Amino acid sequence: MSRGVLAGSQGAAAEPLGKLDWNFSQVFGERTPGEEVQDADIISAVEFDKTGEHLATGDRGGRVVLFERLHPSKATQEAMRARGGPPAPPVEYRYLTEFQSHEPEFDYLKSLEIEEKINTLRWCHQGANSAHFLISTNDKTIKLWKVFEKQMQCVSDFNLDAHAKANGVAGSSATSALGPATPGKSAGVMGGGGGEGGRV
Repeated sequence: MSRGVLAGSQGAAAEPLGKLDWNFSQVFGERTPGEEVQDADIISAVEFDKTGEHLATGDRGGRVVLFERLHPSKATQEAMRARGGPPAPPVEYRYLTEFQSHEPEFDYLKSLEIEEKINTLRWCHQGANSAHFLISTNDKTIKLWKVFEKQMQCVSDFNLDAHAKANGVAGSSATSALGPATPGKSAGVMGGGGGEGGRV
C-alpha cells in the first residue's frame, strides 16, 4: 500500500492572495516499480483535523490510516534559513496508526451488498484529555472512533533471581529474555457503531 501527501505553500507575491502552490512531498508505504495499485488501496476519503496536526485517510478496502504532523527542531529550521531555504519548513507527516473500520456486509432487507469503502471521515471536537474522536462512514454504517496515546511498559525482570539482576545475566525463565522494562508510546483506537467496535 502506498499513500502520497500533497503540501501547499503560498505562491509568489504576484499571484492573488489565497492561491496555493501544491507540490508532491511524501510517499508512505512500499510499492515496487511496475506493481499494480490494488482497488482496495485507492484512497476514497481524506480529512485534516482543524489544527492540521492530524491527517486521516480512508480507502476502498475499509481501512483508516492516521498520520501526525512532524515539527522540525529549531536547529533544523535555523540550518534551512542559513542555507537560504524557505522561511517556513515544508509540512510533513508521519505514520501514526491504522485500523480496519468497515467490512463488506449484505443488507438482507434490500438484497444489497454494502461495500466497505470509506465515504467520509470527520474529526470531532477533542475532549478534555488528549484523545481525538473520528467518524468514519460507508454506505450504511457510521462509526465513532476514539484515538489516544497510551504509555506501555514491558516488565520482564520479575522472574530473575537477585544474583542475575545484579550481574545483568538472564535467568532460565523464558520471559527473562525480553530484557529490562522498556517504556514506550503506542497509539490506541477504540471504536463503535452499529453494534461493532475494534481495538488495536
